[in-house]
Amino acid sequence: MENDSQKTVDGHVHQTMIDAIIESVRNTLSDLPSNNSALSYSGGLDSTIIMALSDFKLHPYTTGFSDSKDISASRKISKTLGFKAKEIILDYIDINSLFNEILEIDPAIQSGDLGYEAVLLSVLKHATEKYVVTGQGADEFFYGYQKYEREPDLTNAEDIEKLINITCPREKKMADSLGKITVLPYMKQDVTDIASLIPRHQHINGEERKLILRSVARRIGLPDEVVNLRKTAAQYGSGMQKIVKKKFRR
Repeated sequence: MENDSQKTVDGHVHQTMIDAIIESVRNTLSDLPSNNSALSYSGGLDSTIIMALSDFKLHPYTTGFSDSKDISASRKISKTLGFKAKEIILDYIDINSLFNEILEIDPAIQSGDLGYEAVLLSVLKHATEKYVVTGQGADEFFYGYQKYEREPDLTNAEDIEKLINITCPREKKMADSLGKITVLPYMKQDVTDIASLIPRHQHINGEERKLILRSVARRIGLPDEVVNLRKTAAQYGSGMQKIVKKKFRR
């Protein structure tokens, strides 16, 4: 019986497309110095794929409150796969200072973005490594947002435009301010070109999002526990967005 990854692009995604995504991400990671490269790790699908494709050589950092979903997920998945992530526990961090630094860089940032960027900034600050790998772009190019489930006709075009023109330049400024370099494997052109070739209905099916990345995870031998992960975005999973809502009305 033919599975998802073996069918043509007219039905499901052809195996060569899955393999091309894997090769691109792996090549991006292989170019990094393993002793000087960190990963912003949430315990979710996107960052676990990156960790696996680095041959577990990246140094993962997970940000969250002590009782947060991301800390719990990171501990669970890292134990399953045999690595350990450093934890940045927000209970002991001056979160207001993170918000202020981000607002200095981008005073017009939306509250929905502030939580995510505070998570990233905490990793940029705590990681001793120069290079910090993130899963940025996975939600936009591979249809990871919940709103795509709620709105069947909604495309990712507007989200991609915002990502390229607003989010990535802002995050580069954040990294530059700390002498760090962010690395975005899912935003390499060959990956985004493939993702853009694949029709929306092959990225998302009912309540199942990121079908392509799930095929990638399955292809590289990650267990079903990872392949079937359904997790909220980092700003929610870390608990950061609750603080944003309490402090800001933007």
